[in-house]
Formats: sequence, C-alpha cells, structure tokens
Amino acid sequence: MRHSKILLCGILAAATLGCQSEPEPKRAVVDVPKVPGVQVKVATPQWPAATSLDTKAQARMTTAAQAKVATSPVPALMPRFRTESAIVTTGEHFYAASIPGDGITVSVHASRVAYEYAGLPKAVPSQADRSLRGVIGRVGRNEGIWSVAWVEGGVAYELEVECGTSVDTRCADESFTLHLARDLAFVGGKGLKGGAK
Repeated sequence: MRHSKILLCGILAAATLGCQSEPEPKRAVVDVPKVPGVQVKVATPQWPAATSLDTKAQARMTTAAQAKVATSPVPALMPRFRTESAIVTTGEHFYAASIPGDGITVSVHASRVAYEYAGLPKAVPSQADRSLRGVIGRVGRNEGIWSVAWVEGGVAYELEVECGTSVDTRCADESFTLHLARDLAFVGGKGLKGGAK
C-alpha cells in the first residue's frame, strides 16, 4: 500500500466534496487550532444489518485478517475473490485492506473522518461520476492505477486496482474496478453485533 497516505487523503477529499447522495451522517466536531478554517468531523457509521455479512468471504480470510477486521471502526468491505490473501490494517478512524495476487493488487481504504474547509465549494457533477452501491462515486486513473471513491453509510471509501503489467486488460479501462466496487462484500467490523468493542 505504497500510496496509502495519498489515497486516504483522496478518500477524505471525496467525503468533503460531497460525492454522496445519502443524508449527512452524525459527525462529532474536532478542533484543529493550527489550521484556520478547517474542521475535522468524525462520522458515526451506519452499520449494515448482520444478515448482510458475507460469512463465506470472511471465512476464507486468515485468522489474523479476521481479528483485524473485528477491530474496524467502519464497515469493512472487501472484494469477494482472494480474501485469503488480504492484509488488513485498522486504526481509530480507518480501515484498509490490500489483496495481492494474480498479477494485480486490489486495495480498499475507508475512513470516518472528513476535513471541511471554509469557503471550499461542494463538488459539481463530473463526467467521472458513476452510480454504484446506491450512491454516486467518482472514478479516476493515476499512473495506471484505477480508483473509485464514494461515501456509503457516512464512511468515505476508495477502491484501487493496480495491474502488474500495462497490457493487463483489467486495467485497460474502468470496467473491472467498477465491477469490484459494486460487488464488495461486507466482512465485519466492531459495529457488527458480536464484533470487538
């Protein structure tokens, strides 16, 4: 996850710019005294029903990855394929998973933190907007890496696909990336009944 810091900023920017089409979640305001005009807001995620947990995808994960997912402060979403190779990281406000294999690396990053800048206008509709998971997401490509960012349940998510070679057809356009984003499995988190507290 060499681009994790940049991507997490991208996720947070997507949340700030208002890409979502759902109601604003409850957010706690955190003071940022050294940066005038900036508010850091922490959302209370809207957790999926326990019945939407993909137990098959979860069961294929390593014990270590399952333990990390159980500590996620946001609903952990993961591609349904190759969950057995997932490397998971969590923090107070974020979740990240990297799934390497078969010539590609798929990464999912999520954060419940949004930065709001005084005077910065909301995002306007773009040709990069796509419908997925019941909301509007934004597709991008940077240095051959496809990404899509969206806000779901008050949480900012970003999925990336990095191909090992430039001739890999999965990175020829956005199709594969969007397919993965639309089909992500809910694999847990501490807001799930029975998850870590």
